[in-house]
Order: sequence, then C-alpha cells, then structure tokens
Amino acid sequence: MRSRANKTEPAPVITHILPWATSDDIADKCTGCGDCVSACQEQIIVLASANCASVNFDKGECTFCGDCASACSEGVFWEEDIRAVEKPWQGLATAHDGCFAHKGIVCEVCKDQCPEAAIKFRPQLGAVAIPEIEEEKCTACGACVATCPSQAMKVHFAAPVSEAHKEEGASA
Repeated sequence: MRSRANKTEPAPVITHILPWATSDDIADKCTGCGDCVSACQEQIIVLASANCASVNFDKGECTFCGDCASACSEGVFWEEDIRAVEKPWQGLATAHDGCFAHKGIVCEVCKDQCPEAAIKFRPQLGAVAIPEIEEEKCTACGACVATCPSQAMKVHFAAPVSEAHKEEGASA
C-alpha cells in the first residue's frame, strides 16, 4: 500500500477539470451554457475562465453522481458506457507545508472528511502525526479541500486522459 507524506511539488496546473472529461474537451466543446452547473447537486461546478465549466473544490466535494455529464448536450463528457468503467479523472489530494500538522498543531479534519478513508495519520513519538494520502484509495473527490482550516489541502491532477485512452476504455 503506497502512501505519501505529501510535501510534493504541485503538478502542472490544469485550467479546467470536470469528472469524465479532458481539459481539451472542456476547452474545445464547453459553450458555457451552464447545464452542468445547474445539475451539480454539490454546487461545485462553476463557469471559470473562458466561460468554461470547472470543478471548484473550495465549494465542496464531487460525489461522482454523474448528473453534470447527463445534463451536458455539448459532448464535453465521455459517453455513459465509458463513464461506467473509467475513473472520472486521475488526481491525488496533497497536504502542503501550510498544513497545521506540519506546524506541530494537531488537526485531522481532512481525515475526518475523506469518504474513502484515504488519509491516515500515523502516530509519531514526540511529534504530531502528519497526513499521509494512500494513493490507491484517493479518488481526488476534494472532500478534504474545503474543510481544511489552513487551506493546505489541494487536489492535483495528472495530464488529461488522451483520446486513445478514452477509446481503450470503451472497448474494455
């Protein structure tokens, strides 16, 4: 089981992120109609730069309900059969140096909010436990982000899924 104590460098910034969509598809196909924004039960999808939809984890977590994808008529999201078998995105939550635990203050709010129990605090003799994210369990849902009192939790995403990978997912 791999976990990371998360003092990692942030991944390159991906401007627009939505579950089951590449940033290229969002930039190329999103018209800013707002259908996915209205459909989002968690109210975390916003119209961001260039009037394109994007998740804002400062507002809450993604529950992967799929309502945003179902509401979109612009073809931004992957087809339903692909969404059924593919992860919504490749990402990982990380705790940065601003984390209270990194400053010696006991805080486990991120662990308490994580629906996948992907955040662990291993006790350390004579020190405050530091958050460790289990990469295999983290869905990058963002539940830890909005609730972090020090705003140290972030979700970093890998490069967008390629069209070839999307096609492989359809045949799998």
